[in-house]
Amino acid sequence: MNPHKEEQQRFDELFRRVQFTCKARYNAARRLKTYHLFSQITPAFMAVGLVIIPLSNLLGFNNGYSDRYVDLMQIVFGVALLAYSLLLGIGNFSARAEKMHACGMELGRLARKIFPYRTKDDSDDLDGDYESISNAYYGCLEKYENHTHVDFLAAKHDLLDAGEGADWAIELRRSGLWVNKSLRELMSLSHFIFSISVIAIWIYFMVRSNG
Repeated sequence: MNPHKEEQQRFDELFRRVQFTCKARYNAARRLKTYHLFSQITPAFMAVGLVIIPLSNLLGFNNGYSDRYVDLMQIVFGVALLAYSLLLGIGNFSARAEKMHACGMELGRLARKIFPYRTKDDSDDLDGDYESISNAYYGCLEKYENHTHVDFLAAKHDLLDAGEGADWAIELRRSGLWVNKSLRELMSLSHFIFSISVIAIWIYFMVRSNG
C-alpha cells in the first residue's frame, strides 16, 4: 500500500486515511509506553544515587571525595529527582498511551466497516453511508490528542510496500523512513538516557574510589 496514493473511489480514499491514522495512533501508544518505562527507571536511578550518598559516609565509599562534594551531590540528586518527578507526572504517559491505543482500536473497527464499500460501485445512493462513516472518523479524531510527526513517519514506513514484486526504490525509501523515525525517537529519549548514564557513571566512580 502506498500511503501517498490518492484513490479514485472515495471509500478507498477514506479507508486509506483511516488505516493510516490507525497505524499512527498505535505507534503513538507504543512510543508513550516506552516514555512511561523510562519515566519510571530514571527517578529510580536518582533514588539509588540518593541512597548511595549517605551510605558512602557510613561504609567509607567516599575516600576520594570531600564531605562538601558529597553534600553537594546529595543536593543535586535531590533537586533533580524532584524536578523529574514533577515534569514526568505532568507528562502522564501511561494514561495517554491507553487513550492512543483506544483510538487505534476505534479506527480499526471503522476501517473494517469501510472495507466492504471498496468493492461496490460508487453512486449517489451511498452518500448517506459515506457521510455517516466520515463523520464517525472525524468524531473519533476529535476525542483524542493528535499523534506526532514520529508516529506519522512510522505509519508511512508500515504502510509503504512494493506489493508482491521487489522494488528497490521503495525498499530504500522504507529504510530511510525507518532511520528517520528511529533517530527522532532516540532524540526524544536522549534526556532519559543522558540522566541514567550520568547517574550510573557517578555511582561507579563513587564506589570505585574505595578500591
